[in-house]
Amino acid sequence: MDMVRGIVTKPILFAYIPFRNVLMRLVCQYTGWLTVMEPFPDSNDKQPRKKTEPSLATKIWGGCMYVLTYLASRRTYQLQGGLRHLPVPSLRPTIDKYVESLRPICSEVEMQEIQQGSQQFLSLTGGYVLQTLLVLRSWVVDNYVSDWWGMYVYLSSRDTLLINSNYYGLDYGLEWPTDCQLSRAALLTQTIAKWWDFLEDETVEPLKLRGFIPMCMDQ
Repeated sequence: MDMVRGIVTKPILFAYIPFRNVLMRLVCQYTGWLTVMEPFPDSNDKQPRKKTEPSLATKIWGGCMYVLTYLASRRTYQLQGGLRHLPVPSLRPTIDKYVESLRPICSEVEMQEIQQGSQQFLSLTGGYVLQTLLVLRSWVVDNYVSDWWGMYVYLSSRDTLLINSNYYGLDYGLEWPTDCQLSRAALLTQTIAKWWDFLEDETVEPLKLRGFIPMCMDQ
């Protein structure tokens, strides 16, 4: 009986997970929930921000997202396949923002050269060809920037990693565990290794905003 149940259950789960991921990606396209604000409980501002009531669309979206995430397991990367891909911004607005961001630090002569170069880039087919290739790349990868960042920014950079790139951690909370540096280093190393085991075994629950909005755990 257990064998028959396993034969029936596994194909259903195998088909359900991709279907759920597709639904989650469609639901994640909605961004109206970002405008719903709540006042800070301990705010000392003279004019604290007012609470914004969620719209009907936001409530429907929240219900769908809650059901999809509630039915998922608690494994660390269980919801990764359903997250929204990093969107590719439009070419012309990106060029316009690039030009405006350089205006405070460039002279008039430099700005003229930058504007001419930007217009040439937009007038030629090269800019839109690169944009099309980038859009196609975004369809087949979760993040079209991450591997380039790791290869050309993180690994190729000659800057010091300790203060520019690497994360850090503390070996104490409310009190010092010991004054022996060797013991503290051993404790920190053991804690990091233990946390790495948690990630490898996927025993860390996915981070969710408000208890049901999944966040990326691939950090």
